[in-house]
Amino acid sequence: MATYELTMALDPAGGGTATDMSDKSPYEAGTVVSIKAEANAGYRFVNWTAVPEVVFDNANAPETTFAMPDEAVTVTANFVAVCQLTISSTTGGSVIAPGEGKFTYDAGQLVSLVADPDDGYRFVEWTGNVATINDLKAASTTVITDGDYSITANFEEQEEEEPSSDTTGGCFIATAAYGTPTAQQIDVLREFRDVVLLESAAGSRLVALYYRLGPRVADFIVGSELLRTLVRKLLVDPLVWTAEVTGAIWRG
Repeated sequence: MATYELTMALDPAGGGTATDMSDKSPYEAGTVVSIKAEANAGYRFVNWTAVPEVVFDNANAPETTFAMPDEAVTVTANFVAVCQLTISSTTGGSVIAPGEGKFTYDAGQLVSLVADPDDGYRFVEWTGNVATINDLKAASTTVITDGDYSITANFEEQEEEEPSSDTTGGCFIATAAYGTPTAQQIDVLREFRDVVLLESAAGSRLVALYYRLGPRVADFIVGSELLRTLVRKLLVDPLVWTAEVTGAIWRG
C-alpha cells in the first residue's frame, strides 16, 4: 500500500519545536498521526496549519492529531512573539488598566494604560520604557508592546484639587478601531470632548464613564480586524461626523 511523507515545519523558525509524536513517517492514507508543538522562551503557540489542508482534531491545541491524506503533507506549527509588560506606580495612586504586576502580550499589541490618582494627589507622567506610549503626560493613554517593558505611573501630592486635563487623554475605543492613536478622526473626538462635553456637568460625567469602560472595550476589539471594522463603521465614524457637526455649530 502506498505511503506518504509527513514534513514538520515552524513559523517563525525560532518560535519553538514541532514534533511528529507518532514518528513513523511515511504513513498510509487515513493513519491518525499525533503531533506536538512547544514554544521557545519569548513566544507562544498559535495554531497548526497544513499544505495541503488536513482536518486537525484541534488546530489550536499544542498537542493534537490528524488523519494522513493520500499525498505528502507539510504541517506547520505557528508561533507569535510575546512581550512582558511590568506595571507599577509611586505613592499617590494606582494603575487600574491593565493593573499592576506582570502581564504578557503579543508583540505589537496596543494596550490601554489608565492611572487613577488617590484623593489629594494628581497624575504626573509615565516613566520607564516609554518610547511607544502615546502620551506620557496623560493618565489615560496607550502603549504598543514592542519589547519587554517596565513602566511606572508617577503621582504627586497636590494641596488643592484642580481639574486636570491629564485624566482625559486617551480615546481608547477610537484608537483601537482605527489602529493608530494619530488618526485625524481621533483629533476631532478629542476636540469635541474638550470643547463641548467637558464644558457641562452631564458631559463630564459621560467622559468619566467612558474612561471607566473604554479600556475594556478597546482590549476586547483590538485583536479582531472584524470587530475593529464593525466598531469603526457602525459607532466611531458616526460619532466623528456628529462631533464635527456639533463642534462647527458650537464654534459658530
